[in-house]
Amino acid sequence: MKTTLLFPALAIALGSSACDKDKKPADPAPPPSTSEAQVALSASSEEAPPPVPSPASPGIITTWRKDMGMKAPASVLHDEAGDVYLVSNVDGKPLEADGKGFISRWDSNAVGGDTKWIDSGKNGVTLNAPKGMAITGETLWVADIDTVRMFDRKSGRPTGEVKIAGASFLNAVAVLADGRVIVADRGMKAGSGDDFEPAETDAVHVISRDKKVATFAKHKELGNPNGLLVVNGTAWVASWSGQIFSLGASGLKNDVTRLPKGKLDGLAKVDDDFLVSSWEASGIYRGQPGGQEWKLVLEGVKGPAGFTVDRKRKRLIVPVMEEDELRAYKLE
Repeated sequence: MKTTLLFPALAIALGSSACDKDKKPADPAPPPSTSEAQVALSASSEEAPPPVPSPASPGIITTWRKDMGMKAPASVLHDEAGDVYLVSNVDGKPLEADGKGFISRWDSNAVGGDTKWIDSGKNGVTLNAPKGMAITGETLWVADIDTVRMFDRKSGRPTGEVKIAGASFLNAVAVLADGRVIVADRGMKAGSGDDFEPAETDAVHVISRDKKVATFAKHKELGNPNGLLVVNGTAWVASWSGQIFSLGASGLKNDVTRLPKGKLDGLAKVDDDFLVSSWEASGIYRGQPGGQEWKLVLEGVKGPAGFTVDRKRKRLIVPVMEEDELRAYKLE
């Protein structure tokens, strides 16, 4: 499977701009080569170096596990300039402002890393339940419940934040070619136990380069927008309700396609196909909008959250939120 990931520009007009059924695990894969998984991870502060990542089943190249510090990883971003994987860890409930969140920074060649590269409560950092991330220039943008926080891409130093008035569940972030940022609000709030209930704040917001916020689309028909992707000037959304669709200039849904199962999260593009993670299906689908068949190309993953594609190595990097793991799968 050819794996050229597309990241074209987007120009949005604004009118004037985390579960489900397990599958029986497969037999363990043979140990990886030294070059693939032998690592010597650097310690964070006075902590001892965590164990080396290792494969867990066929198809998995590397696994960064719970005993390495992963705690409810919600999203991963391949910083191509630094060639590292940045992983947002909720470390608590997805909508609880508990100040426990952190961001890990792992070498994409599996030769080192820092579990708590950006750690809430240290160095002036505030992170509650960080989820989707994106990079523009030297800035890392992170969705955190009702706020989009900014950090220096190289040092992890906090550089600012943008509060999204009325937001309840900010999840996915994407960056426009002109430097603006779009962020999706899933429109849900904490319910009884670990459940969520509608907050009716379903929206896609836009943050201008001078940190002003405008609402591009806000209506219940968005169906809890959860994942974002930009393709050839068009914004695409994966909704928790089970649809993927594009957003027109007026903020209305176009090209609506319902997948076999819902609770959709991550969204990416490979060749002419989309890849979409589904918590209900415990895996990742591949297909095309309007297509009749969406195939599960990855199965048995509990809580497949905001994944990414490493184009350089032809890998699918998946946060497995319910098992506190980050996994790298080979794409054929």
